[in-house]
Amino acid sequence: MGNEASVHGVGKDQKDMIFKIKGTMYSTSAIINEVNRFFDEISLSQVLAPMPE
Repeated sequence: MGNEASVHGVGKDQKDMIFKIKGTMYSTSAIINEVNRFFDEISLSQVLAPMPE
């Protein structure tokens, strides 16, 4: 790993941290929202279903 990620900026309105990685800006609140949406789409029946062969 060449560099350690560090905070590039702070969003005042959303109380957000912004990271710049290889020229791309990443918002911590946007990433957290994306992860939450992913988990919200998983149902109990999907978790309990047998693994596909």
